[in-house]
Amino acid sequence: MAMDAAEWRLEEEQRKRAWAVWHIAALSRVKKMPGLDALIKQPKAKRLTEEEASEKQADFDRMKERWAAIQQH
Repeated sequence: MAMDAAEWRLEEEQRKRAWAVWHIAALSRVKKMPGLDALIKQPKAKRLTEEEASEKQADFDRMKERWAAIQQH
């Protein structure tokens, strides 16, 4: 699970770098620069269903248990 998390983090960092590079290149070609608010606007968070929230909580609890077990060694 830790390796999956590390892989996801690296992929996410790469996606963010690609996003930044693409936007730098695109913005260098525009005649009028968009406002900063338009560029950094964050999408609203999706509300989880009860089932999704329970699933995420169970995942978190399993991770805590695994972490506690690792720390004991």
